[in-house]
Amino acid sequence: MRVLQIGPYPPPYGGVQVNILAIRKCLLEKGIPCYVINITRHRHSKDQDVYHPRNAFEVIKLLLRLEFDIAHLHIGGNLTPRLLGLCLFCTLLPKCKTVLTFHSGGYPSSKQGKRAHHLTLRGFIFRRLDRIIAVNREIYDMFKKFGVDERKIRLICPFALPQHNNKPLPQEISDFLNSHSPVLLTVGLLEPEYNLHLQIDSLGLLLNRHPQAGLIIIGSGSLENELQCYINSKPYSRNILLCGDVEHEVTIQ
Repeated sequence: MRVLQIGPYPPPYGGVQVNILAIRKCLLEKGIPCYVINITRHRHSKDQDVYHPRNAFEVIKLLLRLEFDIAHLHIGGNLTPRLLGLCLFCTLLPKCKTVLTFHSGGYPSSKQGKRAHHLTLRGFIFRRLDRIIAVNREIYDMFKKFGVDERKIRLICPFALPQHNNKPLPQEISDFLNSHSPVLLTVGLLEPEYNLHLQIDSLGLLLNRHPQAGLIIIGSGSLENELQCYINSKPYSRNILLCGDVEHEVTIQ
């Protein structure tokens, strides 16, 4: 079996990127070849069998050239016409099973998500997929509205049971946890879509009731420098810790 994953590949690190990375690691450890087509503008990775096409034409060339038995698409955020076209093209490839993991938890409540119906182009394309993985119940129910056979849908929650970790926390994080309580934690991409400025502003309101509260932001992305400047501009900047460019796993207990 040979697997091709299509979606965002780190860096920067976010939920979808880490999921793709974990699946690839698991497959390779089992001796199963795994290729990745990164469809984002970030092209920093030099990992073997990870491809960084510059446009849709190069994506199509890779899909026609690479040999794989399963195409696993990862979609987060908005469901654009380009992504729908990519899903449809993959279902037309011969001798290939197509799997979609839909990571966008907020899409079912969006204007487009509420219009889910089997008499739509989206419904037609989704029904052609061999398997769909939903990360919450709302997404699962949405695909049912698109007319997808329940036997094709799997509900897999986007979290795992914690494993025991003997590695000590980085000193910076350990010191912060010891001097702040309660502590809020956010882990993800430092990108505009996640509105991290709102979380920083919200901490200011929380401090009125909990003067020792803290916020730890872990992740990497294009807004790292801007967010650090925004944090420094706040009178409560000592209550916020930004850990950018994190390349190792951190387990906070």
